Amino acid sequence: MRTTQRGSVLVSALLGMAVILSGGCSKIMAGGGPVDVTLDPPPPGKGVQMVIGPLDVKPGEEWQKNFYLKLPSDQPLDVSRVEIKMNVGSHHFNLFKSDKEDIPDGTVEDSFDNLHWESWDLFVDSQVQDFTWELPKGVAVHFEPHQQLDLQLHYANTEIQKTLTGHAKAIVNLWAAEPGSVKEYTGGIFAQDRKLALPPHAESSWTAQCDFPQDLKLLVMTGHFHSRGKEMHIYRKRADGSRGEEIYSSTNWNEPPEKIFTDPIPFKQGEGIIWTSTYVNNTDNIIGFGPHNQYQEHSNVFAFYYPSLPNRRAIYCFN
Repeated sequence: MRTTQRGSVLVSALLGMAVILSGGCSKIMAGGGPVDVTLDPPPPGKGVQMVIGPLDVKPGEEWQKNFYLKLPSDQPLDVSRVEIKMNVGSHHFNLFKSDKEDIPDGTVEDSFDNLHWESWDLFVDSQVQDFTWELPKGVAVHFEPHQQLDLQLHYANTEIQKTLTGHAKAIVNLWAAEPGSVKEYTGGIFAQDRKLALPPHAESSWTAQCDFPQDLKLLVMTGHFHSRGKEMHIYRKRADGSRGEEIYSSTNWNEPPEKIFTDPIPFKQGEGIIWTSTYVNNTDNIIGFGPHNQYQEHSNVFAFYYPSLPNRRAIYCFN
């Protein structure tokens, strides 16, 4: 069941502004320990900054929240650079946009439920604490004026993942492209293998695939599993269904690498990706698919590509 709570949103300008959701004062841990992340915003007229938190993450707590707001711009915005910083303890930070939803600014939804995917497009994600994505020249993420956004943040402060400052914080900078420089727009890819059922006291591997509906070039890719994940390997899927070269691998569940392809990888329509995730389940129980990193597992792929589909919709592959 979904629950929502209202929070405050402060907007200081259209571009070069800061949007602050459920804000508060940063804390410094005793003894000179970890502090909340900071990130300078783009100069006025050069982009947008959005800040979530700090928000408490109590010991033993794990939560996922959707923070809803409109892009505060009266004009279309093309973004050529993305910067993200997060406090340690983040499980993921997924950012979505929608042409269909209309949700009051400041709405905060505390829920592990899936979004209505037909209404939302993934435009960037990060599972690392410090991520910068410089898009190729002439390529940008496109936003309509006052476009609906969802900043989805997942944090845990448990035995297997610690929130070092005791609370969550995430900052994202969207830098505006030079006017007249953009020739192509990006799209997102979100793929999941939902068939997972890890047998107890065993190592097991699971394989899934995603077909691409048009010619495209991959820009960024990252894999995602929880603490029982041992490794993930992602390969090209040829048009005949056979497995091609490896394009991504990860053995890190906590901060899987965000791989930026300096030479974007071309794919033909009908090609795609095949990925295999391997797990070690040392418990007495079968562990199934789900969002909670304490007692469920994931096998997810996030990627971004260009040129976007004609309607700039994300590609979703749910196996």
